Amino acid sequence: MIDKLNEISKKLDLWNIAKTNAMQWIENEGLDEIRQDPKFSKVVLIDIEFIKKKQSLIFWNCELGKTYILRTEYVLKITNGSEDTEGYYSYDIDENGDFFEEWLRFK
Repeated sequence: MIDKLNEISKKLDLWNIAKTNAMQWIENEGLDEIRQDPKFSKVVLIDIEFIKKKQSLIFWNCELGKTYILRTEYVLKITNGSEDTEGYYSYDIDENGDFFEEWLRFK
């Protein structure tokens, strides 16, 4: 199963796709949310470090028409002097390799 997961991930370049989508969302909408915290008011996209977290296979309720989803997750770290904050981003595809859902949240 792990070999199959790695094969799908490599074939679809999921780590890169997930990071690219997260960066696009942050650039288009997320920076405003991040900058609401006064200590990160001047943060720019380049200040955010993307750290690979994990990929997992999540078995889904078949009533929704999905057998499983493959989730790719990053930890996002922002450092501003001695202040740090973390965020989490996940990018989900279904068993056909089609985009299913994404999540981005900061502590």
